[in-house]
Amino acid sequence: MQQPSRWRKGTTTFGPFGRVSWTICVVVLPAFVGMFGGIGGIVFVGIWCGVIAPMALRDLWKADTLYVPGQRSAPPPNPVSYDGTRIPSLSEYVASQPKPPTTEPAAPPLS
Repeated sequence: MQQPSRWRKGTTTFGPFGRVSWTICVVVLPAFVGMFGGIGGIVFVGIWCGVIAPMALRDLWKADTLYVPGQRSAPPPNPVSYDGTRIPSLSEYVASQPKPPTTEPAAPPLS
């Protein structure tokens, strides 16, 4: 079973600590650049806030699909083949196989 979540760590997303941390970084970075960057900093802040930050925050907070194990279903009680004959289980099949010989062949006589 699959379940979407924003507040649990997924295979392609951060957990809540990582999401909040990266959100703070995305928001605080342009403030420092804007304060100390002069005219280039203002251009950077405009591009950052208009293009980069919305894409980063959208991908950062996207809900990830998590796999949640459900109850296992029982195997069919009597599996049958296409012609209606019963299919043996693996242990039944192995038990029905002939046993290999356990004795070693006799050594040839010495001359």
